[in-house]
Amino acid sequence: MGSGPRREQLSARNDTYQVLESLKTNRRARSKRNLIFVEGVAPINAAVASGVAAEIVVVPAARRLSGWANDTITRLRAKRLIEVDEPLFAELSDRGTPSELLAILD
Repeated sequence: MGSGPRREQLSARNDTYQVLESLKTNRRARSKRNLIFVEGVAPINAAVASGVAAEIVVVPAARRLSGWANDTITRLRAKRLIEVDEPLFAELSDRGTPSELLAILD
């Protein structure tokens, strides 16, 4: 599968964070880029099962990922893997207890 996704670190509300937040909250931004913002095990598993590829996978930087999360990142063929500081990751999540990963799908 090549070298895997390009890894990035995110620890501030910089341009990358603003793009991620926009893709989460703004349907027009997602539509313009033809992307889908997905969170949660069941929706992400459905994406994997359908063969959809990910433009970006976002994970919490300090958390050790489960086997499921690592396998899912590989199976989504993510172009970018962004490791986000925990407080910023929580802001990007719509859940009280955030998932292990968020995916922005092609």
